[in-house]
Amino acid sequence: MTTDPRIDALVEMHPRLFKGRPPRSWSDLPAGWTEIVRCLFADLDAMLSDAQAALLEILQIKEKFAGLRVYWSLGQSKTVAVDLFAPGSVERLEARPRRPSAVFTQIAERVRQAEVQAAQTCRHCGQPDTRRQLSGWLLTLCAPCMALQPQEAP
Repeated sequence: MTTDPRIDALVEMHPRLFKGRPPRSWSDLPAGWTEIVRCLFADLDAMLSDAQAALLEILQIKEKFAGLRVYWSLGQSKTVAVDLFAPGSVERLEARPRRPSAVFTQIAERVRQAEVQAAQTCRHCGQPDTRRQLSGWLLTLCAPCMALQPQEAP
C-alpha cells in the first residue's frame, strides 16, 4: 500500500507501534501536522510496555473536516467515531468501550490532545491558526497559506 512519506517515516521511527508496516487503511499526513503526530507517537512509544504495544494497531492517520484523525485499536477495544458536519462546524461523537483499561484511556487522551493541537495548527506550515472555509471545504490554514490556495476544493 502506498502511503505518504511522512507516514513511512513514522513507521520507521516507531516499529513497535506500527509493526514495521503502514496503517492498514490509506493514510495521509499534512506537512504542518508532522511534528504533532511525531510527538504523539514518541509519547505513545514511551508510554507503552512491549506487551501493550503488541496489542496496539494503528488503523489510519488522516485529515477529515479540517481535523487530524488517528484511528487505532488496542486488542479488541477501539473507539467508534462519527463526524456530524454542518456548514462551518463539525461535531464529533465518539463511543468508547464500556470498561476501557487504564492504558486504553491514556492512549485515547493522548490522541485527543494531538487532534486538538492539530485543529489549531496550519496544515501546510505548522504555524498556529484556526479552521477556515474555502469553496465549501473546511481547512486549518493560516492566512498566508490560505492566500496560496486555489479558490476551488483542495
